[in-house]
Amino acid sequence: MLRRNVLLFGLVGGFGFALAFVAALYAFGSPTANPAEHRVEESVPHRLRVAPDAELVRWFLFEDGERVGPVLSPMPAELVGLSSTELADGQPQWRLLSFSEGRVVVEEHCSQLTGGFLRSEHGALAVYEGDIDGCHRKKGTIELDGGLISPLQELELELGVPFSSGAELVLLLEGIAAP
Repeated sequence: MLRRNVLLFGLVGGFGFALAFVAALYAFGSPTANPAEHRVEESVPHRLRVAPDAELVRWFLFEDGERVGPVLSPMPAELVGLSSTELADGQPQWRLLSFSEGRVVVEEHCSQLTGGFLRSEHGALAVYEGDIDGCHRKKGTIELDGGLISPLQELELELGVPFSSGAELVLLLEGIAAP
């Protein structure tokens, strides 16, 4: 009798286990399906995107190993709304260091710089090599007498005045110093 009860209990338990397994497969899907595939599909609508008021923080890395930055600027309009993957794919010269909706931090590799620009900073005139909107590094500063610069020149120098050669730099400096 005991043997018969144990056998009956085993059959009922096995049937219950098989029924529960089939129900779980039906409810949750096949175990052979790629779980990563489901996670990606679920997370795409919630992927972080660059906000319109986001800040772009750039670090410039030069071939000689010098690292310059951070350079802070508003996010360019063409990059607003992109995800981190789209941003990385669209800007191959950048290495994404940090990404959030309100702040993107990148490192930009810079090769040989051409030209430069002048910018007014803290009552002095800073001389940069490179591009105002791209890779650049400070080469030196020139102290200025505040009375020599007109309000129009001051406004231009706050934004940055580009030059393409050493000769053009000399002409710009002479123009600033001229009465």
